[in-house]
Amino acid sequence: MISIAICDDNKQVCESLKLQINSIDKTINTIIFNSGFSLYQYLQGNNSNLDAIFMDIEFSDTNVNGISLSHEITKKYPNIKIIFVTGYSEKYIEDIFISNHKINPYGFLKKPIDIIKLSTYINQLKDVAILQKKDSLAFKVVKDGITYVPLNDILYISSNKRLVTIHTLKNEYTGYNKLSSIMKDLQECSNNFYQCHKSFIVNILAISSIHQSSIIIHGNTIPLSDLHGKSVAKKREDIMRLKDILRNKGE
Repeated sequence: MISIAICDDNKQVCESLKLQINSIDKTINTIIFNSGFSLYQYLQGNNSNLDAIFMDIEFSDTNVNGISLSHEITKKYPNIKIIFVTGYSEKYIEDIFISNHKINPYGFLKKPIDIIKLSTYINQLKDVAILQKKDSLAFKVVKDGITYVPLNDILYISSNKRLVTIHTLKNEYTGYNKLSSIMKDLQECSNNFYQCHKSFIVNILAISSIHQSSIIIHGNTIPLSDLHGKSVAKKREDIMRLKDILRNKGE
């Protein structure tokens, strides 16, 4: 099931669009917001698990429009797809693609909504969500709700007491979790990850070098330790063997 937000200050438009979405797929979770402020509050309240937002561009009661709001949302929640819904798409093309906002919207729908075009977007969003969630790790970030971190982006994962941090080249995501639970989730969808220490899981393909009691990933030193009945030497041997297998598989 995917979750879609509708953000428009016209309640009639929102209800009509919600009915159209439900007529296409009753399993879709559709949430209505009649202001950009209420939508942004919702996102900040640990509810960033939206797949898409059908966003109006003009809001009559505020200086903030859908373009500037979408810019702020996509900066913080890049996985959320924005589809602009407006009766004046030509008027805003330059603002969307040339202005400093630099938004790359997922699509446009012109009012009144064409059900066939809406259906096309809904089906595309469902396909993208399936692929995104299949190749990603669902992770609940402190204060930001669930985010989907692409598996290929993960360098390593560390834990400090109850806090677990996913390290990627560009970002770090921290949440309350157990490393053992994260490892279990990773094993269900990928063979690329290995728990080398009680506090560390590494992406084998991200390892640049292996030493006597540590490995290096993008300049970061990750320790090796005895764990689950395996010695440091055995773990080092496992990692080298798995790295060769994965490298050959990718060729």
